[in-house]
Amino acid sequence: MDCRGVLAAITAACFIGLVVSQTTLTPAVTDTTLIENVTSLTPTPVIFSSTTSGCFTFNLSTCEPCAPGSQYDNNTLLCTCCPDSGRCVFPGACLPCTRGFYQPLAGQQQCLPCSRGFYTNFTGSPLCRPCPPGDFNNNTGEDSCTSCSPGFFSSQSNSTSCKPCAQGRFCNSSGCTQCQMCPGGTEALQTAAKDCSPCRPGMYKAARQNMCQICSSGYFQIHWGQESCDICPENHYCPSPDVNPIQCPSDAFCPEAEN
Repeated sequence: MDCRGVLAAITAACFIGLVVSQTTLTPAVTDTTLIENVTSLTPTPVIFSSTTSGCFTFNLSTCEPCAPGSQYDNNTLLCTCCPDSGRCVFPGACLPCTRGFYQPLAGQQQCLPCSRGFYTNFTGSPLCRPCPPGDFNNNTGEDSCTSCSPGFFSSQSNSTSCKPCAQGRFCNSSGCTQCQMCPGGTEALQTAAKDCSPCRPGMYKAARQNMCQICSSGYFQIHWGQESCDICPENHYCPSPDVNPIQCPSDAFCPEAEN
């Protein structure tokens, strides 16, 4: 019987997923053959070609299970390294990493969870993607990101949380990348505002300002949500900025813009 017949006879006694005794070696590319001497058949190691760790030698003494990082190959009768990134050894085979997990290298024993602020939404991923601006993720091993709630925002990618809108600014939708300044005549007194409130009578706010201001002396405003105050007219006085001007008595005269 030749060498091939001996090899086939021995390996036939092994179960699928088992190979003859293996010894862990550093990765190499070696091609040796069985050498027949005069008295006996002496097998020499056959090392599987690979650029990753976790490949093993071939020995005809005993049968052992394939080690982590490899799987049984029916063609070569060897344990071969898992060939692709995004895969690792699960019981019995090299399978794709599940959603939320990744593996950038081949021949590895386990998949890695995506870090906070990152995700992957498909199996067999070699890397994780950063959450886009407007979204966040505060857990590891996630397959998606969460949009910021109204009143909150995230302006950068791979955010782990959303920030509240500052006073005078608002966000009225989910997934905001920044908060908007309240339009003229309106304000937001609290942080994390979803909308703005109009300025009260006696107050005003220009578009460039953050908060409503009280009308200055000699001015008034009796309407809601105004960007400016009206000047107190001649021959009238304005005792309060939120009431209509009052006409001066007959024995008095008030110039324009006087209280």
